Amino acid sequence: MAKESLINKIYKRALHVLRNSAKPEGFVASSAFEHYDSIWIRDACLSLPGALASGNRFLINTSKRTLQTTADTISERGKVVNSYNPKNQSREWGELGCADTNPLFIFAAGEYLKHTGDVRFVKKIYPALEKAYQWITYQDPANYGLFSAIPANTWQDSTLAQEGYVFNLNVFYYMASVAMIILGDSIGNKLDIDSEQLRRKINFYFWPERRENLSKEYPTIMYSHLQLRKGEKLVFPHTASLKDYDHASYERNHYASHIKFAHHIDKCDVLSDLLAIIYNIADYEKANRIIDYLQAQKAADPYPAKSWVEPETSESKLSMWDKEVENLGFQETQWTNKPKTYHNGGIWPFIGGVYVTALCKIGKIHQAESELEALAQANNLGIGFHEWINPRTKKPGNRAPANQTWNAAWYVMAYLALRIVKMEN
Repeated sequence: MAKESLINKIYKRALHVLRNSAKPEGFVASSAFEHYDSIWIRDACLSLPGALASGNRFLINTSKRTLQTTADTISERGKVVNSYNPKNQSREWGELGCADTNPLFIFAAGEYLKHTGDVRFVKKIYPALEKAYQWITYQDPANYGLFSAIPANTWQDSTLAQEGYVFNLNVFYYMASVAMIILGDSIGNKLDIDSEQLRRKINFYFWPERRENLSKEYPTIMYSHLQLRKGEKLVFPHTASLKDYDHASYERNHYASHIKFAHHIDKCDVLSDLLAIIYNIADYEKANRIIDYLQAQKAADPYPAKSWVEPETSESKLSMWDKEVENLGFQETQWTNKPKTYHNGGIWPFIGGVYVTALCKIGKIHQAESELEALAQANNLGIGFHEWINPRTKKPGNRAPANQTWNAAWYVMAYLALRIVKMEN
């Protein structure tokens, strides 16, 4: 009884946090921390599924305003901003850019349409959606039909410096592609987007498996979007990538986090693997392997869920961005990323909500119940709904802001997902 009481109590508080995060221009990342009291597009768009699923009319209207603000602040060439500050009407694109806001804007618009059926609004912002999607398609230097980025362009920008073809971005790209098809159809604009082809490429590239005819299969799949002229052949340009792919092929338990030239970085990006389950990139077998792996690695211990299964050390090349900034002496202690802190293996309750939702997706109801209770406890620490938690101390991280909007939104998502799956069973 006490367990159920806490779960319900945190659900009500989550809705309260979302209401407090709602501004006339949309959802801010956190109303409790000045730096986050802006519309950070990544946070806001990832919060929309929970806000919309709540069925609360005020939160639905704030979701609409978030999308309108995003459309209004997009660049001429289709780049979605990193953040927008309503107080001084300033746009900001990030230190080295922010690649994921583009697909997340499109995905969030798709979620809005799904929950509201508001085709009139979709038509209003559709030119911005088209520009945002086109911008993504240009970020593909190897012409794979995938999404590539320079270092520090993802949500883990100040830590892991993922670059090249990043799994996180391509998960978002797939989510956006599915949404873009639906958005286009809603206004009678049939788009030439093959989301199933993209899903196959993502699984082929980021989940390598041994293949006898790899040298022939690789270019066939990676260049499957090309229209060849009569007599033209596909030739993959470098054997190093084929050898790297073969080296990365074994009995896998998760997707590779990113791929630079001839180098699969075989780390588990927890958020991205879980989203791959929820949004149908991973099939049932892959989904269960991922969940079993995360459980074996104690990714949800003591609370769900850590951002990175194996924290990077000072010797890791993945920490290069953070070390370069820190060595200059400009990075504040709050944003440094020692092992098991912040992005580097810290616990992010919003990922915990994604974790519970993924468990519900594959029918692991009892485990989802247990993890939702733990997530309620995590969001009950300190002021509540803190950005991240130190897994060693089991306390909110150093100066970790409270009342994070995406924490609240994904708690709502997890709570409702579990309720629905229990009703269906």
